[in-house]
Amino acid sequence: MNAAENFHGHIALPLEEHFEAYLSSKHHWADEAESGDFVAMMSLLLHEKAEPENAAAFDKKYHPYLGKSASEIPYSDAKKLFAEFQSLLSGAEAAR
Repeated sequence: MNAAENFHGHIALPLEEHFEAYLSSKHHWADEAESGDFVAMMSLLLHEKAEPENAAAFDKKYHPYLGKSASEIPYSDAKKLFAEFQSLLSGAEAAR
């Protein structure tokens, strides 16, 4: 990770924007993503918006990271997780 990249700015805040749009409410979702289970947060949105088989495949693939906070997941892995989440979510939104 270079000095310009960090979990909060490049993963947690964009994830917060997805949650605020989905729930139509302001909340400190970025803090939840960092200190809580950000994989579960992504999974929740995918199960609501993506094809069921895509959400299930995401859950199966990233099951080892469930329940872990950002500090417990290597940043490079977190970036891959988030990129796949965004791709699945974008595909689901484009299909609507």
